[in-house]
Amino acid sequence: MIARAIHRSTDPRRRLSLVALSLVSNLGVLGFFKYFDFFTSSVARLLSLFGEVHPFTLEILLPVGIAFYTFQSISYVVDV
Repeated sequence: MIARAIHRSTDPRRRLSLVALSLVSNLGVLGFFKYFDFFTSSVARLLSLFGEVHPFTLEILLPVGIAFYTFQSISYVVDV
């Protein structure tokens, strides 16, 4: 989808912005799945020090191979 748009575009600024969009979206999804539970548990522990209760957790399971898929996707977009 984004790779096809990058391949068709002849404007270098548009191509660079599409590559940047792809990088941000791919790394954002990877970062969310890998670190969201870590940050929510850290905030919960910090709030518990002040007597607050932090009920919000998602208990997200990390999809198998998400890092491999993400870096393969980034490699493809950069190559195109």
